[in-house]
Amino acid sequence: MKRHASFSSTEPLYAALADSVQGLISAGTFRPGHRIPSVRRMAQARTVSISTVLQAYTLLESRGYLEARLQSGYYVRPRLPFETPEPRMARPMARPSTVGISDLAAAFMRASSDPAYVPLGGACPDPSLFPTAKLARLLGAAGRDGLCLDSFRSALAQCDIKAVLVMPGFQNPLGSCMPDENKERLYNLLVEHDVAAVEDDIYGDLHFEERRPKPLKAWDTDGRVLLCSSFGKTLAAGARVGWVAPGRYTERVRRLKLANTLGTPVVLQKTISDFLRNGGYDHHLRSIRRAYRHQVQVFSQAIVESFPSGTRLSRPQGGFILWLELPTGVDTVRLHEDALTHHINTAPGVLFSVKDRYRHCLRMNCGLPWSPRIEAALRTLGRLASAQLGEPASRRHSA
Repeated sequence: MKRHASFSSTEPLYAALADSVQGLISAGTFRPGHRIPSVRRMAQARTVSISTVLQAYTLLESRGYLEARLQSGYYVRPRLPFETPEPRMARPMARPSTVGISDLAAAFMRASSDPAYVPLGGACPDPSLFPTAKLARLLGAAGRDGLCLDSFRSALAQCDIKAVLVMPGFQNPLGSCMPDENKERLYNLLVEHDVAAVEDDIYGDLHFEERRPKPLKAWDTDGRVLLCSSFGKTLAAGARVGWVAPGRYTERVRRLKLANTLGTPVVLQKTISDFLRNGGYDHHLRSIRRAYRHQVQVFSQAIVESFPSGTRLSRPQGGFILWLELPTGVDTVRLHEDALTHHINTAPGVLFSVKDRYRHCLRMNCGLPWSPRIEAALRTLGRLASAQLGEPASRRHSA
């Protein structure tokens, strides 16, 4: 079988083909998120065997240029034009503070429920990612900051702490995941000081890597960890159906649930349970994890291209939330107000602080399928942020 004219005879044929396709990706012929020619079509176009194309595509996967999607083919993986630094870790507060709902938070929530605004600041994925039709059929049939352990140890010694709320798996808004050794250290501290933990594991099933991270509950031997989650990020946000494994506090939780809400509508619970039993939930999770991972990559690339120089970006390994640290000259509260005039809703960093901190930070919702409207909104945000610094409206970087 003859070689394609552009291939070098000094390297394996599949490697030469991979280099050629990589060049087309770098040149923009094949765009991020787009499907490249099928194995059979590429083999015919380059006059090579199917096995050669498969080897080339596999090599490009390992290089990070392609990703294979089950029963769909190969797609160009979004790549950041350069290595963007991650946001800096903030110091924990020395003293506890009262938490409440600010005017900004209230305005943010109002805009979040208005479809006229692009919801870049929320933590709610787009309903199109959920198996809405299947859930509707079931419904008809049946009538949801990484903890500094040294500072936590200090707080336990100084304060009378009874319980702690933790989110070890893809924490909102940073997207950080606590290593297993830190979870074990945390649990040992809880036992040492006889403290309970409420563990929010709502993003745990949305991991990008092969294995799901263990919850803190995996180390629990005496029932002091109350493991909580919901189907709001994976299956049906509007259903508001979640679950809890309360350990030694089961009876107290049951009574509190009864006192506060009496009960969750049975029809919603039955709809979810029927889907878990017969709806292919594991298959759906694999699909939505791929979608979230892809969207995080595409959003990251667009942010790097459109936002001011010096913007830092988190690199979550699960979920669909990005944390942005903009240059200190950017006021994200002002950016939020400016963006509202363009019907774009954002989540300024101060929403995640009780001390008016993170005023140059922003939480970004990537639970929205990529579209021209989203792309335009990000470009507008980048332009507005750059304007605060007196920079040009946008910037471009070569891969």
